[in-house]
Amino acid sequence: KGKSLGEGQKKKGKKRKRAKAEVRDLGADVVRLWVASSDYTQDICVGPEILGRSSAQYRKFRNVLRFIAGCLNDWDCAPSVHHEQGDDVIMRFVEITGESSEGVLSLSDKYMLHLLQRFCREVDQSFENLAFTQAIAHVMFFINSKLSAGYLDSAKDRLYADYKTSHHRRTTQYVLTMILENLLKSLAPITPHLSQEVYTFLPEHVISGFNECPVMMSYEFDSVFTHGWLRSESWWESNEAERDMQIIEQLSEEANRALEMAREAKVIKGSLDASVYIVSENKGLIDLLHGLQPNRELPSLLKTSQVILEESTSNISNFDELQFRREASITLNDLDMNADVTVIASKASGHKCARCWNWGELSEGLDVCPRCNHVLSLQ
Repeated sequence: KGKSLGEGQKKKGKKRKRAKAEVRDLGADVVRLWVASSDYTQDICVGPEILGRSSAQYRKFRNVLRFIAGCLNDWDCAPSVHHEQGDDVIMRFVEITGESSEGVLSLSDKYMLHLLQRFCREVDQSFENLAFTQAIAHVMFFINSKLSAGYLDSAKDRLYADYKTSHHRRTTQYVLTMILENLLKSLAPITPHLSQEVYTFLPEHVISGFNECPVMMSYEFDSVFTHGWLRSESWWESNEAERDMQIIEQLSEEANRALEMAREAKVIKGSLDASVYIVSENKGLIDLLHGLQPNRELPSLLKTSQVILEESTSNISNFDELQFRREASITLNDLDMNADVTVIASKASGHKCARCWNWGELSEGLDVCPRCNHVLSLQ
């Protein structure tokens, strides 16, 4: 019996050593993330599978932060809120060369700032109440549901294809700087090494836009911890942007279903190969969508090359040939009513641009669209 007991103790000792080795290999930040994600009011479980989930989430944080930081490599202008006209926020950007531009924020940019203000408020309240599990849950939801699955995907077209100092691209970069600053600060108490590592690789012109904390700035060392806590501006709040984006999200769900039908039928390979028709007799809805057509905002939100708006199916000459349709009722929150909508997916017309991969008319004698041709001529 004594021999059996000794063997059991040896096995337990080996398990403890193996567990310690696994924790050591994962690193301090992953362990801290696991602790913050655990509900300490109940029994806390730990094991390779649980720590693996924390490690996967850590890598997700790292990849998103790296993507945002990469998009800000050429951010070297001074932004300012020039003035406001009703619900439109006018932003002015002064480039390092002295050139300046101003214009309104796009709907997706306004909505992202609106969500960012809410995020800062929720995270701040969670840390104030020492509810670390709740705080990290807010960070995970914001990154997974609002950034990766939404804003960052729709912003790629203007970040990659627009001219580097175009106003539409600069406004998106401004939003990304605010997101990056607040994400680094909200993650710093949980994953300090990750936040500091990202901070040290940021260009100086990005860091110069961060909030300054007079008390902490007296220290000789430069760190993400010397820039104070979360940053939020009152003008970020926009209930109108949230209402309009809720309508777009409903349309996007129907468009995705129609696109999936076209993809299964092998009419298209990806969403950029498609054109989407949106047909509705509701004038308010059509007017809202028409306002999003400039600068390719509506196609970017729906992740397609083209969006065609009509008030009646009779205006579509080949309507009977279009098979991939979705009939839906869209909720219009401001009017407390619904709008009947027909969403149709089809193969995009024209030719594929070799630079931005969107379909449409190409510049004469070239394999790029007029937008890309203009951008290339400026470089």
